[in-house]
Amino acid sequence: MALLDGEPVTEGELVVCVGDWERPTTIPVRDGAFECGDDCLLVGPPGFEYAGEPVSFLLNGELQADLTYAFPLLGTACLVSKPVTLRFGDGLAPAVAAPCPESVVPTPTPTPIPMPTTTPAPTPAVFNAEEYFSGKTIKIIVGFSPGGGYDAYSRLLAKGIERLMPGNPRVIVYNLTGGGGLRALQETMRSRRDGLTIHPMANRHPAAEAAGADIPSFDLNTVIMIGALNFVQTHGALCIRRDRAENWNEMLTLGRPITVGASALGGNAIGGQFAEALGAPVKVVLGYEGTADIYASIERNTLDATNHCDSSYIDPLYPNWYEERKLMPLFYWRTPISQTFLDKMNTGLRSEDVPHLFDVVDANEQQKAAFLLAQNLESMTRMFVLPPGT
Repeated sequence: MALLDGEPVTEGELVVCVGDWERPTTIPVRDGAFECGDDCLLVGPPGFEYAGEPVSFLLNGELQADLTYAFPLLGTACLVSKPVTLRFGDGLAPAVAAPCPESVVPTPTPTPIPMPTTTPAPTPAVFNAEEYFSGKTIKIIVGFSPGGGYDAYSRLLAKGIERLMPGNPRVIVYNLTGGGGLRALQETMRSRRDGLTIHPMANRHPAAEAAGADIPSFDLNTVIMIGALNFVQTHGALCIRRDRAENWNEMLTLGRPITVGASALGGNAIGGQFAEALGAPVKVVLGYEGTADIYASIERNTLDATNHCDSSYIDPLYPNWYEERKLMPLFYWRTPISQTFLDKMNTGLRSEDVPHLFDVVDANEQQKAAFLLAQNLESMTRMFVLPPGT
């Protein structure tokens, strides 16, 4: 029975602390016993191998027992698949927390005379995806607002997972905006390593890491990359409201910088950023939650221009812009704008009429090389990732 000061406890909670890990496990008490059901983490930090770590049991805030595991454990191994019961004996005897069988790493038996030996490789456990994912819920954390590209691709993936993945897990799409997708990325990297949290990573973050920046709570070398639903091979373009200007030279006569909306530096904003950095009359305004918010501001006439100038964005959000002839391209990068898209936008332009970014700004060869590197990394868009150690 569970006892507190020698008296039986029928309800309350047990807090299990492993070492100095900052996320202890809380287990409710039922009928005098502490029961840990499915998905209850009994031991320490996922992916952390340890031996001799202290494990403290606190019942309703009072210390009951301190244990020390004498054998190595893997923190991920005690995600139990069936209920585990922890009981205290008479008085305040130590509790016993039986680890999951697969978490125990056998201790090698020393031989009296060291000599080369051949140890048979252990037979790996067969992962049963049908059994593991059945009845589970997968969460896709999107770093941008509903209605944009990251959100749309995530909801498309969610439908595919529910229909095609073994076990047919339920999928929820959760929008956590902020920092140009950084807040959602960091939340994902801190999630449990159980394969149930996925994130469509904004390409600005691996690009920044590759360029030497330190992205908090993110490591390009350890993040688990699943794959991308698309690899950007279409144009990038800066497009302006037609009632402001119809080409770059007209834009220069406005006598003021044009405003371009973006959620954060990098990503689709690189064209406008590059032009602004080299002294062009372009002002990239940060803080928008996603493409849908940027487009809404253009529709409300509070923004001049957008880097999100492609049919994959316009079609689901503002298809009326085609008939209204809302936007005109100022320049492109990556690949020339297709004649099909220019005709759809009713621009009256030929593809060769639209200048490249390097044609409208004064960039040296080193600056051009840096932009081309960022452009290539930016093409790896909407890469779906899992936390390290999954």
